[in-house]
Amino acid sequence: MSYFFEAIRLAFGSIWSHKLRSLLTVLGNIVAVMSIIAVVTLIQGMNVAVSDAITSEAGADAFMVERVGIITDEDEAERARRLNPRITMDDAVAIQEYAESVDAVMAKVEQRGRVTYKGRELDRTRIEGVSEGYTQFSNYGVERGRLITPTE
Repeated sequence: MSYFFEAIRLAFGSIWSHKLRSLLTVLGNIVAVMSIIAVVTLIQGMNVAVSDAITSEAGADAFMVERVGIITDEDEAERARRLNPRITMDDAVAIQEYAESVDAVMAKVEQRGRVTYKGRELDRTRIEGVSEGYTQFSNYGVERGRLITPTE
């Protein structure tokens, strides 16, 4: 047991006699630990941000059927529009009726156009027409009034 106390006494004596070196060693350890904590925190934050981005629009268990996907070439987009048939409301109803594992279906059509309200105009505004299931697939709610009904 006396060897243990002798080793402790020698360690503290060495620390005390080399104060600057001991201080710099402790400071280096603190900086290293803080750097590791900062990197781990940054990675966790990025994971949460990516996860939220994936699940924010409709959720991780939702998918979208589009007539034309994301195409950057205008000629290719025109070709895809010619070859791919239009998706109709009847298609959405058929998916809802015949796909047993589907809980909800939403149809959406969008285009850009001019919007006028109280004498003010906005050009190239995105205008969306949606079906009744829209709130199940988006982060938007109804501020005033009621939800869209099937007859609308």
